[in-house]
This record gives sequence, structure tokens and C-alpha cells, in this order.
Amino acid sequence: MPGYGFAQFEFGESLGGNIDNQSRSYTVLRKLGWGMNSSTWLVQDQSNQAYFALKALNGHCTQYAAKGVSWELPALQLTTSTPGHDPTPHCLRLVDHFFLPGKGSAERHLCLVTPLFGGDITRYARSSNFLRHPLPLAKRILLHTLRALNGLHECGVVHTDIKPDNIFFDITLSNEDIRMLLESDPSQRHQAEASYDGIVHAAVSQPLPLPTIEEFTKRTFVLGDLGSAQPIGQRITDHICPESLRPPEIYIGGLWDEKVDIWSFGCLVYEIVTGVPLFKTKEGSVGGVHLDATEIMLFQMIAHTREVFLAKQLSASPLAGDYFNETCRLKKKPGHYLYQTEHWVVRSSDGDISMDKAKEVVRFMRRCLRLDPADRTSTKELLQDEWFEDAA
Repeated sequence: MPGYGFAQFEFGESLGGNIDNQSRSYTVLRKLGWGMNSSTWLVQDQSNQAYFALKALNGHCTQYAAKGVSWELPALQLTTSTPGHDPTPHCLRLVDHFFLPGKGSAERHLCLVTPLFGGDITRYARSSNFLRHPLPLAKRILLHTLRALNGLHECGVVHTDIKPDNIFFDITLSNEDIRMLLESDPSQRHQAEASYDGIVHAAVSQPLPLPTIEEFTKRTFVLGDLGSAQPIGQRITDHICPESLRPPEIYIGGLWDEKVDIWSFGCLVYEIVTGVPLFKTKEGSVGGVHLDATEIMLFQMIAHTREVFLAKQLSASPLAGDYFNETCRLKKKPGHYLYQTEHWVVRSSDGDISMDKAKEVVRFMRRCLRLDPADRTSTKELLQDEWFEDAA
């Protein structure tokens, strides 16, 4: 389909940008990876030889950005240079941006230049056979992520897509290490293949080597990928948050604000500590009653939070009537369940987390996991929680 293609860069190609009205150029060195909407490249600033990451949105998402449907660029600009805001090292920083003409089916690409990172915590966990992060490391990752969220909210930005894949860590490689890596493991291309754009030689994704476990525990973690970010007080789209991290107000069609990030963060606490998602998102049977995917999510939310939905929230949520009766109870009644979430934490840790520590994990989680968004604790208050006293 015309206009939808991915960026097609040549190794050694010079890409031009500008910042502060001064021209800057970057040399394409390697493809680091790609996702549904973009590809990421290792580039070198020709003026000072510094290495950066360049995220090139595909043609389709570049069109969205130009129309204001995608708010990634404004969000990055706000978090990088909001007057009076002291940027946290845990928020992604924008170095440069520019539009480039596309090749083939893509009309053009929005290119975002950011600092270079070593990878994301999901990739590291898979490569290192981590089923879960040890509690001290989990706290470090979560503390840094919460600082990032606080910075975003202070700048008027809601992330809406908090998940392990979007938590990055700073790089351990020096410029000399990268130069030697490029010499010993040259950038590669796939064999020629047919595509909508004709015959192409796509670049092979070659991520940077991962740090050792000892190095990883000392990294600075950064919340990245603002591709789904939205301004506080506006709702560009209601299709937000991964299903397992999606808050109740989205499922029942209610109004939402930055507190969606707090709910997602509470789910993230459990996932990073235990290695498994808190919520199951597929339809299934509970107590002999079949629940669809939304019903089973709402049921689990009640069971984990030990709360009930109140009439005030449900009456303001257009989809609530599909799932709740006039007494604010689920129409389908699988029984009365209150999950002992702390027992789940202990079982998942293979004995590494005591019941006392598990109770502290769950206590902290439940400050985030409140059915009514107004009851959720702010990022500033969460940062003062005693659970982080031994985190760095």
C-alpha cells in the first residue's frame, strides 16, 4: 500500500538533520532492530563522532505524526526541554529530529535521534534466561521507571504504553568498543527478496551485545517509546495500554487521565518481581461460569484489589451496563473471590521472597491498583514510599 513502507537506508549513507538552526548530519552504520511501526539504526554524528540511535517511523506512522494522531514528537520535545522542568535521566531525551523522503512505497519518514541504549529489559531477561528479576534489581528498575513517569506527568504527558519492552538500560560500551564491534562484526543485509517495493535487500537487525549480569544490575533504566503518548487533558484515542496492563476505566469506556499510567505501573510491579503478568487476558471459565476476555479481566481486578466498583464510576462509563447490573455487581457471577496475591508472589519466587516481603510488594502494588482512578496514588507520593528505601 503506497505510503506505508519502512525506511530503506544504505550503510554509510549520510542523513541530515537540524537543531537550533544548525545543520547536523549522521552516518548510518547498522540496523539495531525494528517493530510494527518503525526501525532503529545505529548512527554516528559527523560533527563529533558520537554514536546515537535513530528511530525511523514507517510511512504510515509518519502520516499519523504529520496529522497529529501520533504525539510522539511533541511528547519528546516536552520531556526534553519544558521550561522550568529539570529533565530526569530516566526519561527518553530527544537529540534531534527531521523528516526524510521515503523510498519505494513510503512517502517520507519522521526520524527521531536519541541517546544510544544497550537494549530493553525483556530482551535481557530472555537472553539471560531470567524468569524474574531478583528483588533488589526489580526495585531499581521500578524506581527508575517511576521517576520517569513522574517526569512525564510533570511535563503534561501520559505514556499509556508502560511495559517491560519499553524499559531500556544505558549502554556499557565505549566509542572504541563500538568501533571495534563494527570492524569485527560488520553490518549485514538479507538476501534479495520480493516486496511491495520490488526487489529489496533489507538490512539485518544486529542489536548491540548485552552486558554481564553484574553490569546489568548497575545500569540506569529509562522509560522509552513515546509512540503511544498523549497530552494530559486530551484523548487522541481510547485504544491504549497492553491488555494485561489496561486499567478498568478503559474496559468500561470511562474517562481517563494520567492515572492510567499508575494502574499499569502497579501491574508492572508484579510482573517484574515475579516474571509473569498479574492478569490473564483470555476468556475462560471461573467457578463453572464462562467469562469473555473483558469479563475475566474485570473479575480479576475485583479479586486482586479487594474492592467493588461504585455506582458513581459505573454510571459515568458507557460500557459498564454490558457487564454490571443495577447493584454494581458483575452480571455473570462466578462466585465471591478475594485473591491472596502475596501467596502468588511467594510461590513465584521459589522461596527467595519471604511472606513479609511479599506482603510489602502487594501493599505497594495496591496503592496503584485502585478501581477508581481518583483513588490511585500519584507518582510523587509513590516515590516517597518506604518500599523504595533500600533501592538506588
